[in-house]
Amino acid sequence: MQDIYLELLKKLNDYDQSLDILQSNFKDGMYHLSRANYHNKDSLRGNYGEDYWDNTYEGHFTVNIDSKTNHISIAKKPLPKDNNEIIDQNEEEKSALDERDQKIRNRNIKKKDTNKKSKKEGNKINEKQSNKEEVNHEKKEDNYNKKEIMSGINKKTQEKIHKDTIYMFGGLNIPQSLRSCQTSFKNSIPTLEQLVNSRIEIAKICNELETIEIKNHGDK
Repeated sequence: MQDIYLELLKKLNDYDQSLDILQSNFKDGMYHLSRANYHNKDSLRGNYGEDYWDNTYEGHFTVNIDSKTNHISIAKKPLPKDNNEIIDQNEEEKSALDERDQKIRNRNIKKKDTNKKSKKEGNKINEKQSNKEEVNHEKKEDNYNKKEIMSGINKKTQEKIHKDTIYMFGGLNIPQSLRSCQTSFKNSIPTLEQLVNSRIEIAKICNELETIEIKNHGDK
């Protein structure tokens, strides 16, 4: 009997600590939101709220409930099936880039062999150096272009898969205070999970104590 009360006190203590953390995160979030609204007071839509809401944006987290314990777990939302097509498309674009690289290498080798045969013996050293510099220049330029293209591919993929909901409030003109507000509320997600699960455990222990009390009262 004593162990149950000790367990209840422990759960109540955990719940109380989680509430303090949640209050702190919410306080910071509301503070940053008030600063963002102050800087946005002269805009047509005024304070950040429902007027900015865009239903095309989707949440990044999902809540799962354990059927046995009723505990919840908050995790990042899994990628939709459509994103497999995006990844396959990126693989095709990467293969196209590799094929282009091979063609450029073959062209440089062919050009180098042609120049070797057409030039005189006395100019061979200069031609080799010139061809080497030209190949290196084309290689560097092509590597740069490849990085640019791959950067664009990866950026496009990330935009399609993970679309940050904060951009519905202004795109590139989002104040830093609003970003800080988002961070504060995001930090509250693990705490919310702990609070819900702690409350479920507390309710379970209270039910056990009530059952024991009813049983003892019936025995008397």
